[in-house]
Amino acid sequence: MQVLLSPQIGGAETLAASLDREWSSTGHWTRIVYLDPTQSKWSRAKKLRELRRTFDELTPDLIIAHSALPSLYSRIARRRSAKLFSVLHSASDDFADWKLNLAERLLSVRTDLVVGVGHGQISAYKAHFGNRVDVRYIPNGVSPEFRPSVRTTGSSIEVVTIGRIVPQKNPDLWRAAAESVTKTHAGVSFTWYGPENSSYEKPAIPSHLSPQLRFAGPTTVPSEVLRRASLLFHPASREANSIVLLEAATIGVPIVCSENVAKTLPENVVHVTFADDHHDGASESLRFAIENLDSMTAASRKVAPALYRSFSISNTANSYIELYLDIVKTK
Repeated sequence: MQVLLSPQIGGAETLAASLDREWSSTGHWTRIVYLDPTQSKWSRAKKLRELRRTFDELTPDLIIAHSALPSLYSRIARRRSAKLFSVLHSASDDFADWKLNLAERLLSVRTDLVVGVGHGQISAYKAHFGNRVDVRYIPNGVSPEFRPSVRTTGSSIEVVTIGRIVPQKNPDLWRAAAESVTKTHAGVSFTWYGPENSSYEKPAIPSHLSPQLRFAGPTTVPSEVLRRASLLFHPASREANSIVLLEAATIGVPIVCSENVAKTLPENVVHVTFADDHHDGASESLRFAIENLDSMTAASRKVAPALYRSFSISNTANSYIELYLDIVKTK
């Protein structure tokens, strides 16, 4: 059973859905549950009561709690017969918050394993809590629809961004860098696919730029979006282990991202970087990628098969099951 905060579009939710499909296809019983399954948020007491009822009703062998709050509630609600993995997804340090830090210390005895999807999260976790809980690295995986294949790209250049429209993803930097590039490269378009956040107003696009810059809303077919893309532009200044970057790399799309985000990428991913939060640097990196697009695309397509083999969702799903079986054997 996988526990998430709420139904939304994000890295943890994408991973959970892919794991759910993969485990089901290999004969495991699997279910996803949410602390807040509807738009109206439940009280803390109702969250805990409903989660405990679900655990009692379905009696899972393994509970995988994605991110800080689902992990907190799951460890309080769990029954001892189930093993529990707490998965670290956040790009920031959740445990810098003293309340979450204290809760983690108290609940570590009810945790069988902590999983980090990125090495940076593991380092931060160990800096706070040492070795009181076993911590393992399991990278995110990509689904079969992102398998490498021949992509047909037209004469026009489409730079794609995929992600939620929230401050952490830097939509203001995206607009500023894209606007700058269109002044020197008139045939380039920039499209952002992703849901809006009701509490955040996305940057306005001047009317004269609307043919080249647009927010296209969420997509249900990100693999098709990436197969049409010339470049993936990822303006965020921090990520844990971004699934969309892996998806682009396994399809064979070159990437432009910040220096900090690039540290989370496998070494053989073809990418160009810019200084975190610097839109001028992002503009220059985009221009470089556009002007060297043929060679970067060829290099990306060359390494894509090896990346897919390393980061396929089947490898990720098997890693979770193997760790569960190891724990069952030793305990």
